[in-house]
Amino acid sequence: MPISQLSIYDWPAEMKRSPHFSVSINGQSVPVCATGVAAFLVIAFEGAIEFEVSVEAAIQTAQLRPLSRNITTRIEDRTVRFRLERADNFSLEIDGLMPLFVFANAPESARPEPNDAGVHFFAAEKTHEIGQLEIKSGESVYIEGGAVVRGVICGADAQNITIRGHGILDGSLWQHDNDAHYSVLWEKCRCSARRHRDDSPVDVDGDGGAV
Repeated sequence: MPISQLSIYDWPAEMKRSPHFSVSINGQSVPVCATGVAAFLVIAFEGAIEFEVSVEAAIQTAQLRPLSRNITTRIEDRTVRFRLERADNFSLEIDGLMPLFVFANAPESARPEPNDAGVHFFAAEKTHEIGQLEIKSGESVYIEGGAVVRGVICGADAQNITIRGHGILDGSLWQHDNDAHYSVLWEKCRCSARRHRDDSPVDVDGDGGAV
């Protein structure tokens, strides 16, 4: 088996943990967080990793979606096992339980430091209440794996804006006029984000929009 590199993130203590799933990867316990509609976990890795997902009762069926990934699962009583060899995002569905979303990312490249100029750095294991954060040309936002940022990131007439990191940007509590539940707002901006799956850039260019 190829040697694997695995990053597991510690989330803020106040984040709700899932009572339904217990997950280990390559023998290491992984925090599983919960929302009202799904559970989820976030990791970064390189190489091959082995998942073990356990629930409270014996498992009858387990599916990994999208089915086009063709990932083989092995069910043993209360545990389902499967192997992952490349970064991917998918959903594990077991016997009518809420889905478990897995965000399995590639390792980050060119990670910034907290004191780098022009970087809004949000550290892990904390919940950051930002309200509305306006970023200007040449600035970037980095949300470290294990960090939760609540609010909205916005920009106007700006270029070379970057939002990246393996943390969570949560716009669910934000409401301003008609901009409810958006986490990113821009107007006449050229900006980029990083795909969680492979850490590649995504450019956004337009007169206005929301995410």
